[in-house]
Amino acid sequence: MSGQAPPPYLLLFEQIPRGYTQLPTLPRTALVEKLHNAIQSSRFVLLSAPSEYGKTTVMNLFILRYTAVHCIPISFYTPDVIANELVATHGLDVLQKSCQLPQDVGKDQLVVFMLDDAQSKFEDKSFWNSLIEALISGYRRMLSCKFTRDDFLLGNEEAIGLFYYPGIENDNRVPKQLESPELRDLIFRECNGHVGALTTVVKELCRVSRRGFKKSVEDVISFYKSDQLPKYIPCFSGWHMQPTPKLKSFLSKYLTGGLDCGPEWSGEDKECFTSLKAAGILTGSENSNIEFTCRLAERYYTKEIFPNRGVENPSSLHGLIRKVIGSMSMSFIERTITPTYEFPLTTNSFLAQVMTGIALWTLPSCPICPDISPTFPHATHRIGDEFDFYVGADLCWGIDVRLNGEETDIVEARLSTTEMNTSTLPVTDFVVVDIRGTKTSGLENIPRTPNRVTVVFKLTDFSRCRCVFGESEGSELIHLQW
Repeated sequence: MSGQAPPPYLLLFEQIPRGYTQLPTLPRTALVEKLHNAIQSSRFVLLSAPSEYGKTTVMNLFILRYTAVHCIPISFYTPDVIANELVATHGLDVLQKSCQLPQDVGKDQLVVFMLDDAQSKFEDKSFWNSLIEALISGYRRMLSCKFTRDDFLLGNEEAIGLFYYPGIENDNRVPKQLESPELRDLIFRECNGHVGALTTVVKELCRVSRRGFKKSVEDVISFYKSDQLPKYIPCFSGWHMQPTPKLKSFLSKYLTGGLDCGPEWSGEDKECFTSLKAAGILTGSENSNIEFTCRLAERYYTKEIFPNRGVENPSSLHGLIRKVIGSMSMSFIERTITPTYEFPLTTNSFLAQVMTGIALWTLPSCPICPDISPTFPHATHRIGDEFDFYVGADLCWGIDVRLNGEETDIVEARLSTTEMNTSTLPVTDFVVVDIRGTKTSGLENIPRTPNRVTVVFKLTDFSRCRCVFGESEGSELIHLQW
């Protein structure tokens, strides 16, 4: 019976957890047309993209555009009501194998039953078995069409249309801050076509900008890059996206570089990956490279699982030191020297702060080794002092912390020797951080050498410090955390 035309009704399924639908929306013209073409020859159209990819929105857009098609949307996200009762109220009794359509439906008019959140009733196997049997009676084969995550990704033109969509937050256009190409391109890269992420990012930035908290492009970009923003993105922070302990363990292995793709995966690892892929968190396959679906998802789940680690590695050692100093606690430092206000005679007051700061600004996959020798030499052959911290992975940076210029010249010269550059331990760069306390925070007689950073505090004010990086003639003012 392959030559027989399909019956004038069709079921449209939405799979994976319930989404979060928010204005603004886009016409998604190409995707809606593709969906319309699919239903001309298919009895089943399966929308299997993960949560927050706009499946419900596309179904609504289909209804609005193709008015000649009689669409019957049915939400299965209704507890305590069995599946057959839900569809029976719309004229389709699966168990009795009957379909009573409204009188206004034409004889040859196409009828589409749209089953939204179908996965909510997947446990009712008798319903689904009866449904399939009722629909394909007399047929040996059934043509099926499946829409996946890639079908729902926004192209560049659609992303631009959504970014500048009028009417966000009941205003005529986005604030001036969001018209920055730098900010727009940054958001596009990090959302990677994820319609739910892009929609809610723009909405949140509009809200923050219009309330006057952030007044410049730099302020908005800074807020976007902060740890605060992902908390407001419901496609990752919603209750239905919170990973279980098993999934957190899997993500932890992945984020720390302890998960290799290949056949050696355990059954539990395969199950976890399947769940995370279905939820739109990871993509790829167990036999190839796996990655987060977008940079914003990586940022959120890195902080969710490793709140005291960074979401990216710094591009330079000086950049890391800047961030480490800025993350120090002024109150902690002040407590270590009161009431005498004499600078500590040892580095212990600062080493814990530096260690915490290094961890905060490097990825979970980046090991931090304290008190490590650059060369692993024989007992009779030593370069001298160990690094206070060695930052591994692809960085290979050494950090030594000194107070008030104590042996800084000797240490820097020793670490700069040729023997150091041919050591067993790979070192691409190193720095000696010289922390000083003065009554005036003046920079007189501060040596400027390539591998040194001098940090100068005023002894009565640890809320900020002046820093000299390398051979720079100038200095930078860095404010500390409370």
